[in-house]
Amino acid sequence: MSSTILYGYFDVGVDGLVYVFIVFIYVTVNLLFLNGYPMHRPIWVQAAYIGGWSLFSLLYEMAALRTEIFYYHG
Repeated sequence: MSSTILYGYFDVGVDGLVYVFIVFIYVTVNLLFLNGYPMHRPIWVQAAYIGGWSLFSLLYEMAALRTEIFYYHG
């Protein structure tokens, strides 16, 4: 089984700053997503909420790729 790295942040390889960045981004976004989730609203509102966050995620990834914070490898 091969361990190919397909994506990462900043430079290729192990970098301590990456761990801080990942923890900050993922924890913050998860708190915002879960605290604002419309639990007792109609299903179409919940679907629109998830769709909005999915769009935000795609835009974030595109911005991170263009600014070379995020890279694809392979």
